[in-house]
Amino acid sequence: MERGGEESGSQLLQYEEHPSSLIDNEDWMVNWVIQERAKDYTRRKWEEYSSMNMVFEHLEEVEDKSNQYFAKLDDAELKRRVNLTTSAGQTFDLAVEECLFQSFTEQLYHLGELIALLWQDDIEPPKMQWFWNNPRTRSV
Repeated sequence: MERGGEESGSQLLQYEEHPSSLIDNEDWMVNWVIQERAKDYTRRKWEEYSSMNMVFEHLEEVEDKSNQYFAKLDDAELKRRVNLTTSAGQTFDLAVEECLFQSFTEQLYHLGELIALLWQDDIEPPKMQWFWNNPRTRSV
């Protein structure tokens, strides 16, 4: 990868695909794997988005579905077992709680990749610490 604003097409593509990866990870895990419908899941391709508004709309749809699920989440549901099958065909028997933890750590992984790409172009990423971004403590 090249540095300092002379990014290659592949690096630009990497920047662009990360929001989709973050959204799809939550959607696949929360709304498909945990719901035991993973075989019916089709990942949305980046090329299907024609604007950032479409990305934000997809994000809102996924968050709405996830929030509906989280509103009903209880201890029994967290302990329920589901099968998670990777794209390589490996199947894991996990508790819902483990699936949610996997989704969270996968999103951190992709966020770290995006931050690394920004650093390679000498771009300082936004502050990521919760105390900077906590919506309950923001000044109006």
